[in-house]
Amino acid sequence: MGELVSTINLAPGEDRTVVLTKTFERESSVTRSATSIFDISRSDTSDLATEMENQARQESENSSNMSLSATAKGSYGLFSAEASASSGTSTSLKSFGQAISKVARKASQAINQQNREEVSTSSSVKTSVSNTDETSATIQNINQGRTLNLLFYRLNNKFRGGIYLDDLQFEVIPSSEIIGGSGVYESLRFTLSEIPQLLEQFQQSRLPFDIVPDDSSKSDFLTQVVDSLKSLLEREYMSGSEPAATAGAKGARSMPLMEQDNLTSVGRMSLGPESAHMPLKESRSFEIDGLQGDAGTDLSDFVARLKYATIDSNTPVLSDDLILASGGLYLDSVVGAQASTEPYSEEMRAQEIRMRDAEVQKALAEAEYQRALAASLGQAELSGTGSNAIVEMVADTARKSLRVQARWPVAAGNWDLFLDAECKSTCKLEESGVNELLFRWRAAQRWLDEKDLKRRIAVEEKTTRHRLEFTG
Repeated sequence: MGELVSTINLAPGEDRTVVLTKTFERESSVTRSATSIFDISRSDTSDLATEMENQARQESENSSNMSLSATAKGSYGLFSAEASASSGTSTSLKSFGQAISKVARKASQAINQQNREEVSTSSSVKTSVSNTDETSATIQNINQGRTLNLLFYRLNNKFRGGIYLDDLQFEVIPSSEIIGGSGVYESLRFTLSEIPQLLEQFQQSRLPFDIVPDDSSKSDFLTQVVDSLKSLLEREYMSGSEPAATAGAKGARSMPLMEQDNLTSVGRMSLGPESAHMPLKESRSFEIDGLQGDAGTDLSDFVARLKYATIDSNTPVLSDDLILASGGLYLDSVVGAQASTEPYSEEMRAQEIRMRDAEVQKALAEAEYQRALAASLGQAELSGTGSNAIVEMVADTARKSLRVQARWPVAAGNWDLFLDAECKSTCKLEESGVNELLFRWRAAQRWLDEKDLKRRIAVEEKTTRHRLEFTG
């Protein structure tokens, strides 16, 4: 139960309607935008010198020249004469100049064509979900002299969580870079069952020189590595004298209280069995190359036990409680400690209590009287005095009904009306405690006018054979 949310105070006899509204709203918006751009740029230019060279080459290739020459000489007396003629075709200077002018204008033109097409598409989808749950209740203070205080508390959800040791891995980072000068190193991870492969990384030399010159130095080097690893495990992860944890489902995790001395250490791992209890083939599978003598045996045994180590994943390293508010409320009611009415009202309430008590006493006394009366009637019936009998008979004017009245109430059942041992009618009585029987007929009964009926009429219950006769 969390903090106090609201309070309602009700006076004596007051009622109030309380409405609890819970609203849930969710709004999601998705916007998509796409842009497509199609851009083409084209530029064409011509060089004047190149165009003039091409045109001049074209003119020289197309030009033609033909020359004919003829000479005639004659003498007429004292005079002589000479005539000469030539003929040919060639490109004129004017035509060549016009061609060059066209080339100049063409070379001065630059074609620059640019096309740009941009298409943008945008769509937006917005979804809103709203749900309202409303609960209405009417609360009434039935107390006549005290107030009623309603206290609404928020309900919290309590969650318990913890940090667990699920697995233990070792990371080996060689000192040499993958690529010289890059600052990038290879990272290798090994589990508990891969300890032999981990030690092989220290046996392999990844330096320009051998880190250990001979097998004895290699044994010392690996011994120091394993000792460092062993000291770290014993200090931080070994459970010590605690029993080995049994593997089980994480759903059955318990939450024991952590000791103050164990807060800085995980302490959730136990080594496997010793070599004496381990199968021979298992211990041999962990022999380390290059290690000889007792040192190699000790390291092999430790590696073998480390492979079969168990981790207690059911006990938290550190646990804590998380409290989150829920959507529920808890209602508590407290009656006022002091009276809220004046002394006159209190006295009237006391008088009413006494009156009701008197009514109860009266009802009890009447019940005792009825029990005593019934007991006395039963005793009188057993003794034969004061037994039940017919005391009065009344017939209607149409002679279709007859009312028979007994001295004492009769039992429920089917009662027959007899006249001189002849059954004339039957009356079914549903309830006990009635001392009157009513018999009906569809037609008029003329025998009801006969004399001396009181001595001739009797009623009898079919099941119990209890018989009543007229005694007057």
